[in-house]
This record gives sequence, C-alpha cells and structure tokens, in this order.
Amino acid sequence: GNIWTIYANDTTGAIGQSSISFSINTIPPAITFVNQTNSRGEFVNNTNPLVEGEGMIVYALANSKNLDKVFLIVWKTIEGGVQLLRVFFTQVEGILYRAIIPTNHTWDFNYNYTIYANDTLGRVSSFSSNFSFVKINISVFVEPETSGTPTNITLFGNVNFSNGSVFGN
Repeated sequence: GNIWTIYANDTTGAIGQSSISFSINTIPPAITFVNQTNSRGEFVNNTNPLVEGEGMIVYALANSKNLDKVFLIVWKTIEGGVQLLRVFFTQVEGILYRAIIPTNHTWDFNYNYTIYANDTLGRVSSFSSNFSFVKINISVFVEPETSGTPTNITLFGNVNFSNGSVFGN
C-alpha cells in the first residue's frame, strides 16, 4: 500500500498532520472461457462444427472490481486483422456472460475470435479461440416429371459437405 501524509503548520508554530493509506489496483480483469454451443445447445468443436447459417453462443466468466465491458471480435482471417463482427456480452448471472454470434450463408469455413474484458481503468484481458462451419448443398432432380400426379419418391445416397466429409443417409 501507499501512505500519504500531509503536514501543516500555522504562524504560531502549531504543527498538525494527517495520513491516508491507499492502494492501486493494477490487476486486469480475469476472463475465463467456459464453452461455445450451437443454437441446439451442443458444444461446437472440431468434431461438431456449426452448420452453415447457424448461430453460435459463447459463454465466458469475467471478473473485476471495475469491470466495464466484455466483448468478442470475430476476425475475417488472422487474429488482430480485419474485423468481421464485434459482439458485446450480456451478463447472465454473477460473473457469467453470454454472447450470440449470428452467422449466415456468406460466412466461410473457419474463423478466429478474441474475447476481451476491460475495466474502467483501461486494463484489458483477452482469450482467443476459433470455430468452423460445415456447408450443405443438396440438389435433387426427379425424372420423369411427376407434376400433376401424387408420387412417393425415396432417395438414397450420401450428403457431401463442402469441407470434404461424407455422411451416409
């Protein structure tokens, strides 16, 4: 801690003093990544990527005596490069925060993002992670033309995702 002492004396020679003790908080906010899920509540990771156009929910813990805001930046390419999106977290409860990342079909396959927590004194903490998409493109052509008469059609095959994986149906 620090102590400031102020001395005063008057013209009669009386001297007085008063001291004050204070400390300076030099600790930046604490930030801890909790998880990232899709809109169905499933964890998003390397084995369970987002489906094209699906939103992602990111949870983090942020704690500081002087916490100002918690936000997330999705980078177009590399971390610290061009920003694609900036989203502010909302407080869920206590030190738990949530951000929703909306996406659409124009997004590419892989993204990096950084979560920031800053306090009112300008100190910043961050955490970086990433996520991926699976893009689905299904085309069905029926021959001969069946318009006008109700017909049941059964399709068999594979769904080919544009990241190169193949899932049987």
